[in-house]
Amino acid sequence: MPDDHLRNRRLDSWKDIAAYLGRDIRTVYRWEKERGLPIHRLPGGQRRAICAYTTEIDEWLVGGRHNDNRHSDPENDKKLSTSLDPSDAFKKSSSYLLRRSVIAASALLALAVVSIAVVRFHTENPVVHLSGLVRLTDNGLQKMGLFTDGSELYFSELMDGRNVLSAIATSGGAIRQIPTPFANSLPVDLSPDGKELLVLAYDGVQDERNLWIVPVSEGVPRPVGNIRCHAAAWSPDGRSIAYATGKSIYITQDRGVTSNELGSYHAIPLALRWSVHGTYLRFLLQDPRTLQAVPQELILDRGSQPEPDLMPALPGGKSYDNWAWVRWGPDLFLAADSQDEGHIWIFKGQGTSWIRPRKPAELKTGLGHILGISADPGTGKLFVIGATAGRDELIRSYPGSHEFAPFLPGLSALALDFSPDGRWITYVKMPDHTLWVSRVDGTQARQLTAQTLHVELPRWSPDGRQIAFTADQPAKPWRIFIVPWTGGAVQEASHSSDNQGAPTWSPDGKSLSYANVRCQEARDCAVHRIDLSTGKVSTLPGSNGFRTARWSPDGRFIAALQPQRRELYLFDLATQRWRRLASGMNGDDLAWSRDSRYLYTDRPTGDRPEIVRVPLRGGRVQALVDLSSLSKLSGKFDSWFCLTPDGSLLLTRLLNSSDIYAVNWSAN
Repeated sequence: MPDDHLRNRRLDSWKDIAAYLGRDIRTVYRWEKERGLPIHRLPGGQRRAICAYTTEIDEWLVGGRHNDNRHSDPENDKKLSTSLDPSDAFKKSSSYLLRRSVIAASALLALAVVSIAVVRFHTENPVVHLSGLVRLTDNGLQKMGLFTDGSELYFSELMDGRNVLSAIATSGGAIRQIPTPFANSLPVDLSPDGKELLVLAYDGVQDERNLWIVPVSEGVPRPVGNIRCHAAAWSPDGRSIAYATGKSIYITQDRGVTSNELGSYHAIPLALRWSVHGTYLRFLLQDPRTLQAVPQELILDRGSQPEPDLMPALPGGKSYDNWAWVRWGPDLFLAADSQDEGHIWIFKGQGTSWIRPRKPAELKTGLGHILGISADPGTGKLFVIGATAGRDELIRSYPGSHEFAPFLPGLSALALDFSPDGRWITYVKMPDHTLWVSRVDGTQARQLTAQTLHVELPRWSPDGRQIAFTADQPAKPWRIFIVPWTGGAVQEASHSSDNQGAPTWSPDGKSLSYANVRCQEARDCAVHRIDLSTGKVSTLPGSNGFRTARWSPDGRFIAALQPQRRELYLFDLATQRWRRLASGMNGDDLAWSRDSRYLYTDRPTGDRPEIVRVPLRGGRVQALVDLSSLSKLSGKFDSWFCLTPDGSLLLTRLLNSSDIYAVNWSAN
């Protein structure tokens, strides 16, 4: 027999009460108002300060007050009671009470059993098994975003330097392209009827992008007002669109003509999803500094803030970068591991609102990296974009030439930098993102950092004795570190807590300049300077919204990009003023000539993708490398490039295979 704690448990929220009754929260609200569901309001005046006791709810259920009883007739009940003989009535009432007591006891026992079963069913995750992977595509092109209506899969695919909308049947076959007028397209949702896609359209590195509706077969794409966002989702009835801009979530019911704010948060809302009945909005709330994302739930008709920590952290600090929620049997919450292990985490939820599961079930796919995940809401069948382990290859091009040649063949590396004397190089070795140095010919290579640091963009100090680089660690922001070029202790350069991008040195080696990364959605991008003697960080005046900062070799200027306006700016350290140097710059990298007379930057999208040279003293912007010719080569080209001592340009291309798989799995 259950103990008193199990028989008379206290429920401290509407969600817990709804879970106990197996109903949605709206129904519980109505039962409390119209049928006397026993709810206790606690002192304090807060909306959520309520509670209920399971024994009182059980008695209320046995009393039948949760039923509608819309067909009862009081007059007939009165006539029936007066037609009975008093003794018969007594006997019948005694018998009735006895039977009712037996029925009540049975009902309570059954309810307890069912309640325990329901709680176990919704809190204990299954043991899952991979029964097979079916490869649906076989072209190896990079793919992003994945949505399905059960018969078709929709995604973005990198072709000839552009991300284009594509589709394939869930059974496999030929890939077809969905025509759009955009340089790049990224699908973020599929309409409830499966006829249209919500698409983010962009032509540069901007994080807030134009929102469009694109038909999947025939029709003309149309903008959703003037909305610029980084995430969006259709409501289940197709009448509303929720979207996230910066740290806020909005809703539009007239295709962008007007919008209302649903909430503003301390972190970045990502990957919006509606619940099946449109009562809840689910999303990830990502800390812009640590990049840790936590699933959240917003009750739309109550105007509430998100519930905190609805899901536990994934084991080992793994992230929720790719995820899906689908109603299939018990609702499933699916999280894809983004740390090159190809794991999927499966949670059981409840139809109206999530509850905290004890532990996620882990499904190991054997794929190196999951870039997207979707599920058929009818069958629960999973589809993923999986990338096998790749390698980064350095290639060299000379200005004015249309030819490319390998640089240090066999070395898988990126973000290379030359020592001041040109005799040594430092680079990030792939795929483990560790920092290395070697001779220019690749000999005498040695490792400087452990795999606990994810290293990017190293830079030699002017005296050649140190190397500065940016790196991140699990649950921490991107930070700038310094290490002796001969090896030794790695030291953090400053005492701030922002996300720091690539460092560049002042000529005297006493300062570093950088711009923020992971900052556009939070709208806190700026250019900063680190005093290495104190670790103090100062912000360049007027630099709000700038990124990708580079200090000139002569020390007079700091250059930076303004991605929203696609402009290149120059900061004069003597006058403390910015001036616009060039427009139409939609790339994300900068490099100085050694004499500080020119800036090099990339324009990766447009009619003619290229690397250009911009003179500081005015004059024509000169195209140096035609990047369109790179589309003839396999792999994806990174936005990074650098100048070599002999004036040639180095670029990186990533060679890997990214394809769509159907995941066959079972649970017990």
